[in-house]
Amino acid sequence: MPHLRAAGGGRIIYISLGLARTGNDIFGVYGQTKWAVNGFAKSAALAYSRDNIMCNVVAPGLVRTPFAENAAVLSAIMPDADNPTFDDVSAMLEPFNPIPVGHLEAQDIAQSVMFFTTEATKNMTGEVLDVSYGSAASGIG
Repeated sequence: MPHLRAAGGGRIIYISLGLARTGNDIFGVYGQTKWAVNGFAKSAALAYSRDNIMCNVVAPGLVRTPFAENAAVLSAIMPDADNPTFDDVSAMLEPFNPIPVGHLEAQDIAQSVMFFTTEATKNMTGEVLDVSYGSAASGIG
């Protein structure tokens, strides 16, 4: 904080998870940790906004990463499939999303993070941006 205060402000952008906005029975503990990220970011927004330090969150849906593309995670998502692949999981999820997309790439999330660095968000703090192919439209109040 001293560096950001000395600079006259700045941006802190947290990465959470779409599941942390709705709850999840498969990855409950992981989702709980991301709920904590959301709460921490909102508290930080309240604590630091007067110093022109904006704190926001990007909450993606499924992203192709080494964490998501491993046998344990894939089998938890598709327990009845033999050796499901990431593409199998993505194809399974796609029909349930308003935008027919089953997953995102890391570049998609990077672009969302960059959004919070633009002039358009200079007065935004404590916000959670869902980047989840429309799946949040039916699950977040």
